Amino acid sequence: MKWKRSFAVLAFGAFLTASCAGCAQSLATSAEPAQKDLPAASASAALTPAATPCVETKVEKTVLNVEGSFASRLTAALVADGKQNVALSPLSVQMALAMAYAGASGQTAEEIKQTMGFTASAQEEIAKLADLIAAYEQAAKDGAFSLSMANAVVADENLQLKDAYEGLLESLGAQKMHTDFQDVAKTLNVVNGWVKENTNGKIDKILSDVSPGTVAYLINALYFKAGWSRVFAPSLTKPQVFHSPQGDVQADMMHNQLSPAPYLENETLQAVRLSFNGGCSFTAFLPKQGRETAFESALGKGELDGWLQSEWQPRTVDLSLPKFDVDEETSLKDVLSAMGMPTAFTGDADFTGLSDGRFLISEVLHRVAMTVNEEGAEGAAVTAVAVAASSMYVDKNEPVALTFDRPFLYVLQDIRSGQTLFCGWVADPTAK
Repeated sequence: MKWKRSFAVLAFGAFLTASCAGCAQSLATSAEPAQKDLPAASASAALTPAATPCVETKVEKTVLNVEGSFASRLTAALVADGKQNVALSPLSVQMALAMAYAGASGQTAEEIKQTMGFTASAQEEIAKLADLIAAYEQAAKDGAFSLSMANAVVADENLQLKDAYEGLLESLGAQKMHTDFQDVAKTLNVVNGWVKENTNGKIDKILSDVSPGTVAYLINALYFKAGWSRVFAPSLTKPQVFHSPQGDVQADMMHNQLSPAPYLENETLQAVRLSFNGGCSFTAFLPKQGRETAFESALGKGELDGWLQSEWQPRTVDLSLPKFDVDEETSLKDVLSAMGMPTAFTGDADFTGLSDGRFLISEVLHRVAMTVNEEGAEGAAVTAVAVAASSMYVDKNEPVALTFDRPFLYVLQDIRSGQTLFCGWVADPTAK
């Protein structure tokens, strides 16, 4: 991939329970004291996430334990495509494709397993994901943030799903709906209506047509919203140059001083972690000048999890971060095929666990809407799988200035389980 300018990664981390925020806050007390006018939560991110077991959960790192590698590889592949902005939810993609995995057999199933980073049988992966959904639902109830996931299968009225397959979908809480796929308008209303309802209206549709031969859509929707524990004062937001690959643009740049904040630096990057209300965290990674290629290579090798689990130092950080509001729709068919699961998209596909007959995946549609502003972040994602019939250290006393005035990647991640909820590449924060 060619990089005209360096970029940054923004990583969000959502803890599985709000009590993790309390644990992280106790860690922060051993760092520099927070400024008096700031809530204690401003220093509440754990300095070494991997070594801070705040609470016991059923999921932790056991769910899709190589998922970070999938997220990094998928992100790197799509950024390499040269789109101006890329927005992704790897977890949403995996949720939807887990439903396809549940109906796959033979080589088709093995390729999906390897590409997605699954480590067990479909039944076991579905059980893990069901635990993950339940943990997120409880976290949202206990914390000051919104996080919800929903799954659905919309099938043609003539498609008879196998009982065992329906049982696996039920364990994911998947809603089953049948409609006449010959009535395109009705099918669009059913699918897009469900999408709008389950993303709080942030995404209004995923389909614009129903391709001939389509017999089912396996759909996941994900919604997240949280406020900063330390809001960015709107009065400090000013227009500032952002160096987009297509040329400089004027972006609304937010400003905040975090004291202390967990800070990381090595030979490739600088990073800072901010906190949301309710025990969530936002981590931003800025590649060093001249190290963009090394950063790109590391991202493609799945090293994001290693960065997140590194030792973080308490620092005062003068932060400049652009507001952005992106809405991106992407076809993942070619990318997923190139990543290792080509058979699922061909006539050789085997989805006999789903229904009697010969079926293949004709398309994987993905849409993400993400807003980051002075108040916090809000994101929604939808993935629809179309099934068709076949035919380094720094002096702590010196504040660090980090200005995100050039392209960056963002990742919304659950630190406890390692799940990546959202990620993307913002080449121009002013583009709608």
